[in-house]
Amino acid sequence: MGVCVQWGRHHLRTGWGMTSNDPCLRPDCGANTYARGLCENCYQAARRLVAQKHTTWEILERQGKARATGRNAAKNWLLTPSKKKEKRRENPWNAKHAADPTLTSAATRAATTVLHPQLQQLAAVASGVLGGMTQKDHTKAETAAFVDVHHWEIRNYVSLLKHHGSAYRAQVCAAFVKASLFFGREAVEPLAVRWKDLLWTSVGDPIRALYLRLNAADEDNARHKLGNDQRYALTVAAIRAALSGKEISKVQETAQDFGDSDLDERILRSLEKDRRRQA
Repeated sequence: MGVCVQWGRHHLRTGWGMTSNDPCLRPDCGANTYARGLCENCYQAARRLVAQKHTTWEILERQGKARATGRNAAKNWLLTPSKKKEKRRENPWNAKHAADPTLTSAATRAATTVLHPQLQQLAAVASGVLGGMTQKDHTKAETAAFVDVHHWEIRNYVSLLKHHGSAYRAQVCAAFVKASLFFGREAVEPLAVRWKDLLWTSVGDPIRALYLRLNAADEDNARHKLGNDQRYALTVAAIRAALSGKEISKVQETAQDFGDSDLDERILRSLEKDRRRQA
């Protein structure tokens, strides 16, 4: 039996550089093993920590956070100069979806580890929607699944709101997306159009108050910078006020996400009445 075959079988057992059906050593991961008992994402994270001298593979092995491999065989093979220059391999996901990088599916998620910048943007908004008012934790799989289902909705609001980048953040867009899914696009999209065109219904337009508040917070001499959770809470409050027909000069943060306030039910009933009248 040739050395190459023996080497390949050895690393098939140890999990070096190839996936297997064994789960990743990280308890809350669940992805298949890629190398050293870790999935590809966890392995790359560990490799960077080792390269930055934060830890060593030996320490990780003793802690049960990585498995030993045939390092000498791997090292010799990796450091041996190739006889021909290998062509740089492009990310298959990016190559396939270069024309429209916002389209995604379970199959394409499995084919990529580095997301296209536009998809990263959609994922950031999806993460904000799932995190909600408390910015609760959620998995990458949940974020990807949300983008799968709602990518058009997210992309629509990103395109409307990003015209004025100084006030735009993913959490602001997340609040609009969540409101659109809760109250209906026909009710919420006109609010985003006001933002895009900077055309307000009055001086007391809640969307105007939101826009001014977010812009003021980003000025160099601003006393108080806003966190992502604050931006989300302010946007929720402004959208809720706009849909209920209120006029405000200054938007205040709310602690109630969409669906948590009694006012939301009244807004839904009012919108439903308007739809029936128009029908």
